[in-house]
Amino acid sequence: MAKFSKQLKEASKAIKRFRELSERASLENQQAKGKKTGSKEFLDAKRASRKSQRESEKKYKQFYKIYNKINIPLNEESVKHLEVLSRLTDFEQKVYIFKSGLGTGISFHDYEIQRASKQNRRTVNQAYNKAKQFIKAYERKQLTEGVLYSKEIISEVKNLSPELLNYLIKNRPDLRLLHWKTTEQLVAEFFASWGYNTELVGKNSYTSADIIAIRPNDLSNIGFKCYIEVKNTKQKVGIEVINQLIGAISSERLLNGYHVGMIVSISGFKDVNKWSPDQLKYLGVEMRDSTDVNNWLDNYQFSDSGLWLRQ
Repeated sequence: MAKFSKQLKEASKAIKRFRELSERASLENQQAKGKKTGSKEFLDAKRASRKSQRESEKKYKQFYKIYNKINIPLNEESVKHLEVLSRLTDFEQKVYIFKSGLGTGISFHDYEIQRASKQNRRTVNQAYNKAKQFIKAYERKQLTEGVLYSKEIISEVKNLSPELLNYLIKNRPDLRLLHWKTTEQLVAEFFASWGYNTELVGKNSYTSADIIAIRPNDLSNIGFKCYIEVKNTKQKVGIEVINQLIGAISSERLLNGYHVGMIVSISGFKDVNKWSPDQLKYLGVEMRDSTDVNNWLDNYQFSDSGLWLRQ
């Protein structure tokens, strides 16, 4: 690990100097073009340009030497992807590591990799795209099996599945990482599991709710209809959103017959002291946060067919 890190830093340093000298050579060459051919200024600029070019080539050769010595995979991040990387050729591994900066944060330009590998742009891009597809497929497979945690992958998943829900139950990642659409489906799934007829309505024009949950009539013949808004943002929900919910419940109760309105805010609430919990209950408003959602995960049971929510 330490040897690889040292090699990569040396390669990065060499390439950085190569870029600087190449830019200087180009600038000096442009300066020469502005001088009279054969004049002292012209010759000086040309000599300086050639000198910078020679120095840049030396630095590139240094990078090339390091590139060919490095054995992939050796860094901590790539070890997690060993199963995939081992299925790639040495060239494909190097292209992916150097271009993506996997586990290092140091990425190299296409033309630098092309020169070091002595391959054309198309071949380099094909190798990178192949490796990228393998890595993505592997990460998604590991996610569904509840093995690999990846912020980027979880944020991209837009549909709740039994595999993802099982992962949330077992691993308890930060729920703020979930896509807003998946968060709505998760809350709807809980209500469906409790016996409610649950509908994801999104931006339907007849209501401003995200979810409508209706508890079927029992022998009392009294139905119960719940209006639910789901918020999964970095910011906590403030009093203005609570007031909007109160207004929505009031205006839509006559139209749609809601008995209660609930707002589920994954990041929690702030500045809601204007209303006490009892006052909000009297107004037909319930507030839930990530603590409640995690409690729901604790007590969740899958249906015989997987999810309770109709897909």
